[in-house]
Amino acid sequence: MNSWNTPRDEFDSPNAIHAERRKYEPDSREQAREEPATEEPILVEPACNNLGCNDPGCNAPATAPPVLVHPIEHETTPAAPEGTMAAAAIVLENTSLGDQNRVSRSPLSLRVTAALVVLGILTPLGIARTLSPSTQGLGTHQQLGLPPCSMRVLFDMRCPACGMTTSWSYWTRGQWWSSLRTNSGGACLAFLVVAVALIASRVVWTGRMPEYATTYRIGWAIVAIGVVTVVDWIVRLSL
Repeated sequence: MNSWNTPRDEFDSPNAIHAERRKYEPDSREQAREEPATEEPILVEPACNNLGCNDPGCNAPATAPPVLVHPIEHETTPAAPEGTMAAAAIVLENTSLGDQNRVSRSPLSLRVTAALVVLGILTPLGIARTLSPSTQGLGTHQQLGLPPCSMRVLFDMRCPACGMTTSWSYWTRGQWWSSLRTNSGGACLAFLVVAVALIASRVVWTGRMPEYATTYRIGWAIVAIGVVTVVDWIVRLSL
């Protein structure tokens, strides 16, 4: 009689033993999936090392060695709860509204600042237009009740800014050669003031800052005018 047909032999067969063991022992692969991800790798034993295993749920090869599984690599991001998503949406909405408010306020403040710049730099030119140029080439500002140059009073010598008001008074009348002869730096500064006023007026109109190249050139123009003023002052002292 074939021993494989006896109930005892059937119970003692490898498949039966493995099936009976799986009823009471959970699959190690399922335990590995259920365990939280850690930084250390996990040693996972194969589900079955028996030859001739016919269990459809067992995919481990025969005599398969243990493997190291890195849970971090297989970790999946859980879906955020609906409450968390709603809170995040509210935060993003408030942030976007704040950005819009800043953007809407920015052009107004920029326009106001640019308008103040235009008013501040054109006012001295307008005042110089109301004054009569001094025949001495300096001292025109005394028509406003201002004292004479302190450097002339203390050291009996003109300062680099002496004659600048007179130069501007000539410049506003279109007498640019007389303006250059009185104070070259003052004449150049008057041209720069008009240029900056035009740029600031454009900012008032558009609400946008001028390009970097424009401000870069203005900075170098101011430096150049300062050099011209100092050179003009040294030349006049030597005469």
